[in-house]
Amino acid sequence: MVEKDTFYEGHSCSKVISISSLLDGSKEILKSHYFYTSGDTILYFHDSLKSFTPLYIFDVKAGDTLTYAAPIQFYKSFKTFKVLASKVDTSIIDGIPLRTIDTKAIYPLTNLKYTERLGRFYSANIISIPLLTVVADFTEDLRCYHDKEIDEKFVADKWDCDYVPTNIEEKTNENNFQIYPNPASNLLNIRFNNIQVHGHIKILGLDDRHFAQKEISNSDNQMDISYLTNGIYLLQIRNEKETILKLITVIN
Repeated sequence: MVEKDTFYEGHSCSKVISISSLLDGSKEILKSHYFYTSGDTILYFHDSLKSFTPLYIFDVKAGDTLTYAAPIQFYKSFKTFKVLASKVDTSIIDGIPLRTIDTKAIYPLTNLKYTERLGRFYSANIISIPLLTVVADFTEDLRCYHDKEIDEKFVADKWDCDYVPTNIEEKTNENNFQIYPNPASNLLNIRFNNIQVHGHIKILGLDDRHFAQKEISNSDNQMDISYLTNGIYLLQIRNEKETILKLITVIN
């Protein structure tokens, strides 16, 4: 949620409040983020660096290597990560041409894809999306975008822009399941503790690429990840009531 334009650390910025939508219908304010635009680059204030660093770089061509500061939660493990610009395209949203950049991971994160104004369509709180109405702790899809020129809904009509599941009788939270080992190399174990779960488990890239899927069969589930390249992925657990996303690290 864009709260206001403000002056921060020597730059005229947009102050963005990221909000976590909880399963009981309430919303928890997480923190403030600060963004500004310089030419064809959007920069954000990196809490670990204590300075502004590029978030999205649009003045690129296919074949360029882009270097970004590591996301805050991984900054102690690695300071930077690199991606290769694989495709530069134009998306038409409400009749307005917007540049879209596809990239391939070099190491250690997975691929990125981002579009002018819209940011990334898929986020795991790795890099926050500016100008979203709601940014959840783990946001599966960009649902809606609105400004003076664009008013677009990107999800099926049955989902409202601010939809949050409510009145859930049994909530699958972190105390109800275990994922181990993490980091993992060959096999990943998912164990549900004393609850009945029906649905499926997926492994996704941070760019929403689908790598594996398994139906939840019982309390103990195992997935082969030996074929995955080193990097960070999303483990998605989905049933008829909710979706849970957790980060996993592969170190083959």
